[in-house]
Amino acid sequence: MNSDREQSIRAALQHELQRLSAGEAPLDLVEDIPILESFVDDYAQARIADARSLGASWADIAARLGVSRQAVHKRFTSKREGRRRRAVIELRFQRSDD
Repeated sequence: MNSDREQSIRAALQHELQRLSAGEAPLDLVEDIPILESFVDDYAQARIADARSLGASWADIAARLGVSRQAVHKRFTSKREGRRRRAVIELRFQRSDD
């Protein structure tokens, strides 16, 4: 990832997390970790689905993430969850972007 872009994203997220956690006890903030992890996973799933729907191959995505095609395919596809989960994730992000 471009280091300027990475720094910009990190700074924006840090600012927002500080705003949301102002006045909270550090131990209480530990409870946010699973929420944040789930959000990042959902965001990643939705962005991968976007890229795939626009024709990106697993190899294209893997190259951007710096991992093998097999690794990215394994992480972002699931026989258990399938298309239904991706549709629900995408709806969630479409609603939050409006």
